[in-house]
Amino acid sequence: EQQGQSKKRKQNDGQQNKSHQFKSINIPTLRDMSNQALATLARTHWAKRPSEEEDGNNNSSRPSTQFDPEIVSKIYVEEKLESSKDAQQSIMLLEFSSYLENYLWPHYHHEASTLPHHLSILVMVNEKFREGVSAWDTFNQNPHKFQQFLRNIFLLNTMYKLNIKEKTIYIQFLVHCLKSLEVETIRKSCLSLMSLPCWCALDSGRRELEFYKNPKLSKRWDELFSKKPQLAKSLEATFIPNLTNDYFNVLYSIKKEGPCDSDSVYFCERFCELLIDLLAQLPTRRFLFAYFADQHITSRNKLSDLSHRSEGRLFNQLNQILVFYMNFEINEHTGNAPTKDEMLQQHYNRLCVLQRIAFKHFPELQDLVMTTVASIETRKKLRAHLDKLTTERLHELCSRLRLIGKANSNNSEENQNMSSDDSQEKEKENLQNKKQKQK
Repeated sequence: EQQGQSKKRKQNDGQQNKSHQFKSINIPTLRDMSNQALATLARTHWAKRPSEEEDGNNNSSRPSTQFDPEIVSKIYVEEKLESSKDAQQSIMLLEFSSYLENYLWPHYHHEASTLPHHLSILVMVNEKFREGVSAWDTFNQNPHKFQQFLRNIFLLNTMYKLNIKEKTIYIQFLVHCLKSLEVETIRKSCLSLMSLPCWCALDSGRRELEFYKNPKLSKRWDELFSKKPQLAKSLEATFIPNLTNDYFNVLYSIKKEGPCDSDSVYFCERFCELLIDLLAQLPTRRFLFAYFADQHITSRNKLSDLSHRSEGRLFNQLNQILVFYMNFEINEHTGNAPTKDEMLQQHYNRLCVLQRIAFKHFPELQDLVMTTVASIETRKKLRAHLDKLTTERLHELCSRLRLIGKANSNNSEENQNMSSDDSQEKEKENLQNKKQKQK
């Protein structure tokens, strides 16, 4: 009997725990939805009537009221759609009533729509992805209109001053776009912002080094600037750098001690997710890897105050994943995986470049110059030599290595980082070009 009573108690406790879990989610029922003021507004302006859904009559599926942009602004402000966590019930009700399909998207215009209209569409798309519902079917019915909408969304961060919650919604939408590159309109719109023009934000020394590794890109770069002299000010060249600068501003606003804004932490976590998606796919990794490496984004994340706080636990985990993709052994332009010998050769070439620069410009590093490569390939041993430099001299060394800042134009030692195999391939190409010219 005692065992039977204990089993009943455990079952009752399990049922109470399950009920407590469902209560914490706060999922609205149909009765709750129908009693809310938002439900009456939906029935008046855009929601389908049950009789029309059963009949399948699409001509009268929506009420014949005219579009009012103030209603969109009113819903966005009063229901607090910018804070998705607090307004989850309202967002679920709007999704249930087909707010996006019947009201927001049919009345969207790329020149007349307001900021709340744009952000409301982003909120509804994010909600569809959260529920696992197809989000792009409505947009694919009009590809031209969808392309204009995406163009406006990419300009949204520069046209308006978004608060931290709106920026988080914006980043979440970009993450969903990157996960949907199989959609043709999204692929064309997104990849144009992650192409060669984003190298305008690269340091000039780092850009020259990348062109030395890939001479074909140098020709393409000259062709782009000949066609568009103001390419550096275009959206294609400034979109990713502006996003990155906004991220660093938010990241550095979090101090090591004192109060911590949870919205800022959540924004940093979502941006790390965006960076992981950008580097995990070859179409977006091809040109953005050099920019993120030039920005030292993983090191700046690790040295930030957020990484040393208890609130930054998930942020540190995402940064570790980001480090993995930054160090992933793959050729960004060909997609080929280098062999172990090629990776070792690249590693030794970088250390040899360091020794040559130290021999020519840093006499205080003679011990580093005369030692073997194997004795300086670890962090501890290399730091023992670099501790002899002052902060200014260390900055100069990093500048000559094309790691930070702008290097002098007379220094070409960095370009010797090319392996011997690459130089042989270039010689073969030159010989073939000469033969073709002679013919």
